Amino acid sequence: MKQANYHWQLSETVELPQEFIEQLKNESLPLFLGQLLWQRGIKTAEAIKTFFTQRLISFMILSIYLIWKKLLQEFKKRWKMKKRF
Repeated sequence: MKQANYHWQLSETVELPQEFIEQLKNESLPLFLGQLLWQRGIKTAEAIKTFFTQRLISFMILSIYLIWKKLLQEFKKRWKMKKRF
């Protein structure tokens, strides 16, 4: 992990309840990720789904923005080439 100020870093070993471990297995999530989620207060199956849904939406918005930016650059480049002729 990164430096000590990195907010996802585990400060100590986190003991997880058996029910939460079972939830992780049902969702096919690794135990280490479960420890990070638990430390951040994400402890129910619904909270886990909400957490990942929010991240997925953020990722999709970022991807759309980057694709749009690339298309706009390409359009500007082609427009400049057209104006020369």
